[in-house]
Amino acid sequence: MRIADKKTKTMKKRTLKPLRDRKPEVVRTLPQMTKQLSKDTGFTNADIQTVLRAMASYIKDSMEEGVGVSIPKLGIFYPLLKPARTVMSLNGGIGTPTKMKMADRWQMKFKGSETIQSLLAQKVATKEEVDSLYKD
Repeated sequence: MRIADKKTKTMKKRTLKPLRDRKPEVVRTLPQMTKQLSKDTGFTNADIQTVLRAMASYIKDSMEEGVGVSIPKLGIFYPLLKPARTVMSLNGGIGTPTKMKMADRWQMKFKGSETIQSLLAQKVATKEEVDSLYKD
């Protein structure tokens, strides 16, 4: 993204923060979720936690087996094999970067449902939200 400098009438390129620094600051916890679900459904907190833990275990076991898990109106969790590739090791900023081979590895991915994707696509980002993506 470019931003105009009013004094010199030039455009300067803004630098994005690393992806790990662009995650939401507020994260809801399991106790908050169980409390809300209990209020919405009438089930006890203990029952809801048991179901959520069993669901997490089922998803984990499915990933180990190489099988995806689709949850209606939420999305799909699936295992993805990333092939081996050559990467640059920056050596912690000491010395010169070196090439190294990264081995094949499995990752868990998630793709939201069309309902969630369209809901987020309709949401308009505020100037503050956009500015929080950048270092400057």
